[in-house]
Parts: sequence; C-alpha cells; structure tokens
Amino acid sequence: MKVDIYITTAFRGRFQSGTGAYGIMLQAIKKGEPATRDHYAGWRGISRQELNVRAAAEAIQYINTPCDVVVHTDSPYIKYVIENGNTNGKFSGLWSAFSEAERNMKSVKAEVERKHEYTSYLKGKLAEGNYVVINDR
Repeated sequence: MKVDIYITTAFRGRFQSGTGAYGIMLQAIKKGEPATRDHYAGWRGISRQELNVRAAAEAIQYINTPCDVVVHTDSPYIKYVIENGNTNGKFSGLWSAFSEAERNMKSVKAEVERKHEYTSYLKGKLAEGNYVVINDR
C-alpha cells in the first residue's frame, strides 16, 4: 500500500519566529478509490522551518500500517533530511518522532512541490481558522 502525505503551510512573521498553521492530507487508494484524512494545527512563536517539521512528524505518525510513503511538501529542508538523515542538530525531538514512525514504514521519500493536488483545499481550510493555535515557546 502507498500513502501520500500532502502538507500545506501558512506562516506570518519573521523567519525565526512567527505564527503559522499547517494542513495535512493523507491519501491512500482503497478499492480503487482515494481515501483521505485531514488535520490542521496552528502554532505561535515558531519558525517556518519548524512548522514544516512539525507537520511532517505529525503526519507520518497517523499511519499505522507499514507502507510506502511519499511526503509532498514545499520545504526543501524536509526532503533533505528525509533523504540524508542529517538534521544539523535542529528540532531533534520532532525528528526523533518522525524517525521512529519512519522505521515502521516500508519506504519514505519526499517530493518538493510548490503546489500539489490538495493545496487549494488545504489553504481554504486553513483560512477558515477552525483549528487550535498552540504556543510553541
């Protein structure tokens, strides 16, 4: 089985600290039809890069069956770490959670995409603001 994880983020503030939110869409093909599950969360006092790492770490933890996973993101950093494993010491707790879930998968790869098939849908849901905003620091 293959699961595609689509991540869309919205961020305001300075590069190092701001307010951001992410939308996650998980998609698997079941009986020839796409089955999806989405989730949204917001954070204050977070960097753009950490927002993307949180989204990826949370998303992969929703998958409870070993499968092939493709993470669709606009973050080259996410792709770099998934492919190379080098976090440069950043966000070690989040990457540890990601790695633990990744070990249970058959394979995990990332694709950097400025827009994907769920970008508009996730951006619309983020604009509605129906999610909890958590203080990161």
